[in-house]
Order: sequence, then C-alpha cells, then structure tokens
Amino acid sequence: LKLLSEDPSPQKPEVAENVTVLNHYDAPLTGALIMGGEDRTVDYDDGDPEGDCLKLTYALSGNTIIALAQPVARGALKDAASVRLKVKASAQTQLVIALGETPDAPNLEETSYAYVEQIEAAAGWKELDIPVSRFQLDVGKHDPDGKLTLEKVQSVVIADASAMMAGQRVSNTLWLDELAVVR
Repeated sequence: LKLLSEDPSPQKPEVAENVTVLNHYDAPLTGALIMGGEDRTVDYDDGDPEGDCLKLTYALSGNTIIALAQPVARGALKDAASVRLKVKASAQTQLVIALGETPDAPNLEETSYAYVEQIEAAAGWKELDIPVSRFQLDVGKHDPDGKLTLEKVQSVVIADASAMMAGQRVSNTLWLDELAVVR
C-alpha cells in the first residue's frame, strides 16, 4: 500500500497515428494492479526488441487466476477497431483479455466482455490484434443495453485462466508489452 499526494491514475496515453498506447509495461509498473497468483514475482525484461516489458512469474492452484487490471479513462476506447497486446509465456496459457464497462446507474454491476487466446509455451513473442467484435459478454453477466459500448469501458483486464480451465496447478512466466487501442 502506498499513500500518494496525487492521483495515481494512469499517465496520459501515448498517441501515434491510429494507435493509443495504454501502457508500455516498462519499469516501474504504473497505473495497473496485479491480483492473484502464488509465489508471484514482478520483474522487467529487455527481451522485447522494442524495449523493456513486464515479466510475471507465478504459480496458480487449480481453479484460480492471476490478473492484471489496467484502468482506462472512460471514452478512451471510443471508435476502437481492435485491442493490441504483445505477449509470450513459458507454459501453454489460456490468456483472457476482458473489457469492463462501467454502468450508467450507480447501483448496477460492471459488465465485462472477454476474449480468450491460446498462447503456446516458449513460442516467442506474439502480437495479438483483437477486433472489438470478437469480445463476448462474460458468462453470468448481464448487459442492460445488450452490446459492448466502447465509450463505457473503464478497464482492460489481462488474465491467465489456465489453472481455472484445467482445474490443476500451473506454473508460468508471462511477459507483457504495449497494451494499445487501434482505431
């Protein structure tokens, strides 16, 4: 826990042509929260040809996940065509990327839309460029307007759901770099 004298919200996103970078995941990690995992270590690695990246090493007991929650300013995904992320993993990984919509009314639950991508073990860097049309309403969630409304998205969650899907213990190292929105 760290007490700050100013707002800890993410720094202003970097914009280049049709791409808005939400987080480069350079050292030190700012504007994101990591939840879950056992024996978790957070490091930085210069393994990506374009610079530093986030390196998470962890274990997951059966039916659990580890997640990195990236808050974004409401409206930051407006007119987005896709969400882009660079990733690699030491073990086969069921990577979930979820977009969290904030409700219009204060008493309603956040709605989330998710996309699952299989990341092969030790296969090197993979650049995901996920069209927003591929995100599906999470199981058990209800969306009052019945569709993903990009203007309402206020979080992007990146999670390893391998242990949850397999129902057994998993150990992994996950490298993340450059979470961005493409218009």
